[in-house]
Amino acid sequence: MKVVRRVTQLAETFLDSHLHLQMDEFEFEKKKEDYISMLRENDVRILNIVGYDLESSEKSFNIKFPDDFEVYYFVGIHPHYALKYKNEEILEIEKLLERKDCTGLGEIGIDLFWHKSDEIENQKELFIKQLDIARRKKKPVMLHVRNGYDEVLEIIEGYKDLVFEFHSFSGTKEQLEIIFSKKYFFGINGILTFKNNDLKEILNKKHLARMLIETDSPYLTPVPFRGKRNTPEKVIYIYKRVSELFGIDIKDLKRIIRENFYEFIGKKS
Repeated sequence: MKVVRRVTQLAETFLDSHLHLQMDEFEFEKKKEDYISMLRENDVRILNIVGYDLESSEKSFNIKFPDDFEVYYFVGIHPHYALKYKNEEILEIEKLLERKDCTGLGEIGIDLFWHKSDEIENQKELFIKQLDIARRKKKPVMLHVRNGYDEVLEIIEGYKDLVFEFHSFSGTKEQLEIIFSKKYFFGINGILTFKNNDLKEILNKKHLARMLIETDSPYLTPVPFRGKRNTPEKVIYIYKRVSELFGIDIKDLKRIIRENFYEFIGKKS
């Protein structure tokens, strides 16, 4: 009976598909019980903790929750480190992917917003090295893309055997339609709640079939908490905004997002 209640409970919970709870500013070990209470109170019980370099990837596995939560772990090296990473770190990421509790590879990709275009070849090299690992390990891939959608879409055409999610989608309507037509997943976060955002103009109800919802904590805090650190329980405000935008009941939206996430990571509902 206990197992049945847990499955039912998680089927009705909110899910945060991308957050960085291992970052020092969260002080998770010190405040663990506070986070657990806060998330239980808000019924946010499925969390995906994502790495962005070797250290953060290793530290993510220290984030543990009680059995009434589901916690997943992605590891990878962000394009910010394309000029700094060492090949030994790539080997260590591959070893982490062999862990039974490691779910996938990410966040990896191309960023031409924060970095100069003359870094593109370095970013591509790091990206492809990690895609090759994902292929060998048969793992889903969570992408970081800013101002590099065309480049990323071209590269992943060569990896049709992999499953992809475009975390924190910020591309154009045309790029979203390509992502949707290829049956890639994409993540929506607090940006959708901002007064000036293009997402509300390019999203429509059909896109729910490939959508994930995330906080990207501690970044991109949703309205009405702009200016404060983002935390995973605030994912409910993104669910509410999506619900309003498409006229869909929150309970149905929870089910859709959970099923999408499970499909992305290859888990049976």
